[in-house]
Amino acid sequence: DIRKTQSSLYDRDKAKAASSKRKSKKKKRRMGLIYTLLFGLILISGTTLTFTVFFIIEDIKIEGDSGYTSDQILEASGISVSQNMFRISIKKSEEYLERALPYIEEAKIKRKLPSTVIITVKKATAAGAIKTDSGYIKINRNGKILEELQGEIPSNITTIKGIDVSEYNVGQTVHEDSDEHLELFRKVYESAENNRIQSITMIDVSDKLDLRIYCENRITVKLGS
Repeated sequence: DIRKTQSSLYDRDKAKAASSKRKSKKKKRRMGLIYTLLFGLILISGTTLTFTVFFIIEDIKIEGDSGYTSDQILEASGISVSQNMFRISIKKSEEYLERALPYIEEAKIKRKLPSTVIITVKKATAAGAIKTDSGYIKINRNGKILEELQGEIPSNITTIKGIDVSEYNVGQTVHEDSDEHLELFRKVYESAENNRIQSITMIDVSDKLDLRIYCENRITVKLGS
């Protein structure tokens, strides 16, 4: 009888311990769920405050020379005072600037916490002009179209021969059936710069085996044969 009683007590204690262990696990799961919910609420609140109350743009600084006014640059960027700096897309704003204002070679935008945005611009330099059906288009060394020119081009602008353009948009890169001639122009232009060749009136990339640079309409520099 004593053994039966001891066994019964042992089983009862064991059952109580198991029950207590199950309750403890349930309590831990409930507390874990509560902590997770609290963390989520804090995260959501912090994110909401970040995009609505904190980091409001109070100052926009424009650095560099591009030939455009501050108002033109601000309008093209789409950034304005009172916006939240983390709700603006820096990449898109940079692209807007370079496309809408062709003479901006490169635009870089950065945030300076807590409330300043800095726009840095670099001015594009015309490398030459390509003949079109209606006149000429000026491009930079990478083929970006800077502007359209009606009639004859000024004497100080290099004519580019060999790049055929049928459709184009100012602010974008020249598109042609093959990018081969544009790439040849880049290489010839870079070579002319490195060798300090000046007074260039024409660069001819019509034939990749017979690339030519004309200086003052009388001196021919052959780069291929």
